[in-house]
Amino acid sequence: MKYSKDVERAIKESKEIAIEIQSKTIRPEHLFLALIENEDSMAYLTLKDMKLNIDAIKQTLKDWSNAVQGQIGLSKLRSNSVISLDLETDKILKYAIKSFISVLS
Repeated sequence: MKYSKDVERAIKESKEIAIEIQSKTIRPEHLFLALIENEDSMAYLTLKDMKLNIDAIKQTLKDWSNAVQGQIGLSKLRSNSVISLDLETDKILKYAIKSFISVLS
C-alpha cells in the first residue's frame, strides 16, 4: 500500500527509532514514538495538554520495546539487516488511513 507523505515521514522516523533501539522491525510503539517526537503532531499536543511527562513516556516505550523484543524472540538488529514494518504496524496504518478516508467522506 502506498502511504501519504505524512505517513511515509512517520514510517521513516519509526525506522530511525527502530535502528536506535536495535530492532529489526518497525513495531507500533516505534510508530507512536515517532509521532510524539514531532512537537506539531496531534499525539504530542494531546499528551502535552494532558500535562504528561512526554520524555518519561518516550523512555518507557523504548524500555518496553526492548523487553518485548526479547520476549517475543526478535533478534537484535545486525549491520546488514533489512528493517521492515511488522504486520501489526502495517494493519494499524491501513486502518488509520481507512478511518481517515471515511471521516472525510
